[in-house]
Amino acid sequence: MGTTITPKSIGTVRGSNIVPNVSPSALAGAAVASAAPTPGGLGAVEVALSTGLTAAGMSGTAAISAVLLFRLATFWLPVPAGWVALHFLQRRSVI
Repeated sequence: MGTTITPKSIGTVRGSNIVPNVSPSALAGAAVASAAPTPGGLGAVEVALSTGLTAAGMSGTAAISAVLLFRLATFWLPVPAGWVALHFLQRRSVI
């Protein structure tokens, strides 16, 4: 039988059970993102999420690393794909 990886098992790998405590942090980060005057809540979301993760029991360096990796994947990586799609559509005179 294979091993199933769940969010709970990831949080308890090293004996810490932070997964239930992360949900309020994610909710606070989403609220800050919608209220911040910057595009995508840039800057404010990182502070809110890293503070929430630290309050949930993560070390500060791990929380900052996790948040920056999350924001890289969700905020910055779609930009080049969007640029390529825009360029493609402009060459085809769709836009």
